[in-house]
Amino acid sequence: MNTTVNNLLSSDALRTTMSAFWDEQLAVEETRNGLVAALPLMYPDGIQITVNIEQFAATQAVITDRGRTLMRLENEGLNLEPRARHNHALLEEKKKVFELDQDGYELRKLIKLPLNGIDVQLFAESLVSIAHLVYRAEARGVQEHIVRNALQRTFKARHLTPKENTWLPGKVADRVPVDFLFEGKHSLAMKTIDVHGRVRDQMEQWGWRWTDLHNGNPDVLRAMVYNPDQQEWDNTSLKIGREVCDLFCPYYETDQINDTLSKLSAA
Repeated sequence: MNTTVNNLLSSDALRTTMSAFWDEQLAVEETRNGLVAALPLMYPDGIQITVNIEQFAATQAVITDRGRTLMRLENEGLNLEPRARHNHALLEEKKKVFELDQDGYELRKLIKLPLNGIDVQLFAESLVSIAHLVYRAEARGVQEHIVRNALQRTFKARHLTPKENTWLPGKVADRVPVDFLFEGKHSLAMKTIDVHGRVRDQMEQWGWRWTDLHNGNPDVLRAMVYNPDQQEWDNTSLKIGREVCDLFCPYYETDQINDTLSKLSAA
């Protein structure tokens, strides 16, 4: 065999290039609860797999997707509730094979410390496998109220019960309607954006409402959660949300939502 070709196509060459690929694509950050890692594996839509690893005992940790995988499936219009027997059975089969636990949208697994690479790899591959149920499960058509349903799952997981479909007084308006309201030392008002298509008119209206609410109730935190996959967001609409909200994010940014809810628990 030609020596040059042999050097270019060898077991050492493959091992070197794959190690370099992992080093380039693996992104890890430390958080106050543990680690968050973006791995060189992708969901069917091309988004990189991200996992969180949190230690809860001297030699144990939990690895979790923070709800990202099942939220994506629901956003694709799939019903994974027990009453959707076919879809639910497919999901349960995957969870059994990969030995996963489910809490609301969240998929998780207990692992031992010190970390073993195979545990992280297999968990990530389980998420990829479950995400591909989008090609096997039975669709339920266009799913409505995706954002609201996702938030309610998050509230349930944290054992929180907000007031729903209520209102608060602004400085000018007698009533500013909110979808969810958490009352306490630091109250939180939440508005969901579940409409399809263009959101500019609605954001201009809510920019004024949130400002008026803040002027009348400066201690109330303001949150707006939306679904970018079914809505048309321009730069002005996004800027309005960021300017007038204490929390402004897509419904699947569970880390941001949970951080805001944690402030209520700590108050």
